[in-house]
Amino acid sequence: MLKVAHSSCRVGSLFKVLKIYDLVAIEPGPAGGISDVSEEPPPDELSSSSFSLVATLKDKSARSIFILNMSRIELLLKGSSEGIARSKKTSEDILSKIVAAIDRGDVEDDEGDDVRVNHLPDGTISIKLSNKEAKLIHDVVDYQFRVLSGLDYYLYNVLLVSAWSAFEGYLQSALAEIFVSNPHLLESQKLIEMREIVSARDRIVDFLAEREIEDIGRKNFNDLQKYLQSKLHIQFPNSVVPTLQGAYFLRNVIAHSAGFLRASQLELLPEGIEVEESQLRLTDSYLRDLFGCLKKAVTQFDKLAQSKNWERTAQRFPKLPGNADSATS
Repeated sequence: MLKVAHSSCRVGSLFKVLKIYDLVAIEPGPAGGISDVSEEPPPDELSSSSFSLVATLKDKSARSIFILNMSRIELLLKGSSEGIARSKKTSEDILSKIVAAIDRGDVEDDEGDDVRVNHLPDGTISIKLSNKEAKLIHDVVDYQFRVLSGLDYYLYNVLLVSAWSAFEGYLQSALAEIFVSNPHLLESQKLIEMREIVSARDRIVDFLAEREIEDIGRKNFNDLQKYLQSKLHIQFPNSVVPTLQGAYFLRNVIAHSAGFLRASQLELLPEGIEVEESQLRLTDSYLRDLFGCLKKAVTQFDKLAQSKNWERTAQRFPKLPGNADSATS
């Protein structure tokens, strides 16, 4: 009885076996592996978690999904910022009216039991308050105003994490498409369980691509850069690397520490980022600059990936007797 639970083989060797039996197609994918899809996918069919890294991207552009997600994030930034500003303005107006009424002496010293609300001809409402009541309402509205005053920072933190997730999602999706179109790039010395090979025998390339992407997802940004350079000979433009490195650091601070920094992390802050009582204080302008940087990085990566033609060699997929069509040049 064959036991496969603890058996393993190397991915490179697996590909040679699969090629011998014509189980892996290695013809070049279009434009080196990144599909060139110009039309936008229907919005109702997409969300940041509604597509498979391998299967769905066979007919959807990774870049178009990234653009759609970024447009949603930018709309959230605009709409939420405006909503916070309106709420703060309303609270300020109420506070100023209460303070003015107290200063004019329009409040009473004693609390009465009668309802003291009058509807005026101009459509406004006049409410007669005691001094104690006026101060209570003032304190409640003032508390709301102070909460709203810090809400924009929380919004910026949430949207930075979302934007970075969209960027990572693009990279993983694009790499999945590259690997599926160019399976020889998946060759490595990594070990894989025979049980997993048997289970994924009908979709072995997709399975190996997913495994590779899982490994990539565990890399930090610097290691990711090294991987892309060594594996695919692709790099991000030098002009965006510092911003991407800074955003990766900020994303981790927000995701793992709710935006609070340890003393040892202060020296790692990107230039121009403010801190108040150990908390990040991002700005609207920083986010907008970051969004532009992410778009530039994705556009450049897409262009480089489309221009690549990863060569397949006879040494990697040797021609065997009786299998004349198995090799590529």
